Amino acid sequence: MSKTASGNHFFKDFQAMKVVKAFMVFSVIAACVLLSCGGNSGTDVAEDVVSYDPFLKGMTFAVTGNSISSYKNTQPKGYHYNYTPEKLPLDSMWWSLLAKKTGAVMIANSSWSGATVAIRTDKDNVDTISYFYSDNRVNSLARNGVPGAVFVLGGTNDWSIGPEFGSEESGFDVNTFYGAYSLMTHKIRTRYPDTRLYLCSILPRRQNPDKKNRAGWSMNQGNQAIKDIAQKYGAVYLDLSNCGLDRNLSLYTSDGLHPTAKGMELIADEMIRRLRAEKRNGSLIGKKH
Repeated sequence: MSKTASGNHFFKDFQAMKVVKAFMVFSVIAACVLLSCGGNSGTDVAEDVVSYDPFLKGMTFAVTGNSISSYKNTQPKGYHYNYTPEKLPLDSMWWSLLAKKTGAVMIANSSWSGATVAIRTDKDNVDTISYFYSDNRVNSLARNGVPGAVFVLGGTNDWSIGPEFGSEESGFDVNTFYGAYSLMTHKIRTRYPDTRLYLCSILPRRQNPDKKNRAGWSMNQGNQAIKDIAQKYGAVYLDLSNCGLDRNLSLYTSDGLHPTAKGMELIADEMIRRLRAEKRNGSLIGKKH
């Protein structure tokens, strides 16, 4: 073989080696990027929670909320509901996902669609048992046995309707948000002293959380009240204000308020993050059945 032919052959081999080397470097970089991003674009906050981690296995829980937590045939007879199988599959509800992903067991849903914590003055003929603090709703939490934990999701309808805000000095004045929420918390803590009580923040919605309602208080102020009440009564405040619903309201809600299946997963996953952190800190999460 001539020197020229040999040189050309070497040059081609050298160029091929450079291509192979470049490809290998690119593959390593790509793999690192995929690992650091969890294999996704990083835009869907629901994807950074594992699909199943039974760290709550055996814990029973009950739920009391409004339309966001209500579902046909899961509540006591006569309780109003929003979600149906036609709107959303049962296993897409946030409480179904919480149970599925952690091994916990929901034993009661005492939610009421359209319910407020405080007394409504904007509407006649409101069913008095619909209020969060009503004995009927508090008692129904244990209709299938005393739960190990209770999750309370309420306040968005109060912000929308606008009862007086109140303060700690309001006592149990149910005409105020602060007083009615305090009464509900007091009743649950008194009737179920061994149950872990989780008071959740008002979920994000279309309106800015600092926007004042007609009574002059914002959702952020409402959340601070819930946090203060939780501390006073030995409950746990679960801050869901950064769960991500407001990052894409058209994707995560159907109307700027009610979560879609993807929105429900954001709620469940944020709860799981908070509950995991609580367990890491050594706190009791809830008794098992």
